[in-house]
Amino acid sequence: MRVLEYARETGVLSRRGGANREALPETLKIPEEIARREARPRKLEEARRVIEARHRERTAERHRDFEERTGERAARRARGEKVRGPEPPPPGLPGADAMRHRLRTASGRAAYKKRKETVEPFFGIVKAPSEAVRADSGAVAGHGAIPASSPCS
Repeated sequence: MRVLEYARETGVLSRRGGANREALPETLKIPEEIARREARPRKLEEARRVIEARHRERTAERHRDFEERTGERAARRARGEKVRGPEPPPPGLPGADAMRHRLRTASGRAAYKKRKETVEPFFGIVKAPSEAVRADSGAVAGHGAIPASSPCS
């Protein structure tokens, strides 16, 4: 009951009904919005075409690079030279297939075997070798030592 009285005194109830009748500033221009929405799919389609063209160019460049590297390696083998480094994976392989390709090569197998050599640090708190009795620095040997189970340590 007190809330209604307060609302009447402050004029909140009288303003409540008029809020829907006030004219709002026109910020939305309907014809412009329709034109913008109709143009958006065309712009998105053009952006998609540009992205796809870039992808085709990059893929073609990767294939040319792959062919060049494998051709160089084959020429070295034909001349009887030693070919260094791993065989390049074909471009466009997903992650698992690229790893499979690496593991098929001798250098990839050698690198994979090295995982066993890696020493990982242990985790946890390194405690003292023994819970030995610590002597007081000024005490005579045997006197003034604090036992490890003492509440003072």
